Amino acid sequence: MGTSQEVEMIRKTVTVVALGLISLTACAGTPESKPVAQQQESVVALKIAEIDDLGPVVTDVEGFTLYRFDGDKPNESTCDGECAATWPPATVADENFTVEGVDEVGSFVRKDGSRQLTVDGMPQYRFAKDVKPGETKGQGLQGKWFATGKSGERTQLAARTGVIAGLGAVLTNSAGLTLYRFDGDTAQPPASNCDGGCAATWPPVYVEGEQPRVKGVDPKLLGTITRKDGKKQLTVANWPQYTFKNDSKPGEAKGVTVPKWFATATTARRPSRTRRSRSPVRPSGTSGSSPPTPTG
Repeated sequence: MGTSQEVEMIRKTVTVVALGLISLTACAGTPESKPVAQQQESVVALKIAEIDDLGPVVTDVEGFTLYRFDGDKPNESTCDGECAATWPPATVADENFTVEGVDEVGSFVRKDGSRQLTVDGMPQYRFAKDVKPGETKGQGLQGKWFATGKSGERTQLAARTGVIAGLGAVLTNSAGLTLYRFDGDTAQPPASNCDGGCAATWPPVYVEGEQPRVKGVDPKLLGTITRKDGKKQLTVANWPQYTFKNDSKPGEAKGVTVPKWFATATTARRPSRTRRSRSPVRPSGTSGSSPPTPTG
């Protein structure tokens, strides 16, 4: 009798212990039950760095400048093969990444299956010849590759300084063509009165991004106006800036022979020395036509 009671007590004890172990196992859960966000931390893919002359540009996490290609389309890369060897795509392992100070960031899957980063829809690349952070050796190459601004815009100098024979120190665009101001415009408030056929003869100097940059000019003198077509035009000391369609290469300033048009001095003033006499301008290629000497 006593023996059967002992057996029954042992059986009950074993049952309780087994139930306890099952309960503990259920409470412990499994690693797979953890949220994905807790299993894998996101990585910083893009940052912003201040580059001389260009201002804030997008870089990868190592500080290398990133570029955009005018031959691409939003979320579509046309740079493969040898192009991609020269311009390695900026890629991430997956969509679990973060950025610091960069707007409108996304990604898409390339033909080879890798995931490439985009800023404002434009695919991002490094340049193989940039060997250390902060270099911008790819800037402006082929007229289609530009360092990326924080909102995806091209970053480039709106203008630079140069010296032209007979005029002295003037402003030029990034290609070295002379910049002009028009007495038919207004500076207070800044406004352009050159549209239609006038703008075809005197192309406005456009600006991308928030703040125009001109090497060798006080940033306080620089600004923009919004034209009727919605584009931003460079202003210097509130005067809208233009090039002249008949200036075909650096060193030419044929526009100063036209009434009311003056080459823009680096001081942003209109001194008499930036207005040539009305004597005929020597044809291109003669000894009297010399390219501007950069001062910046």
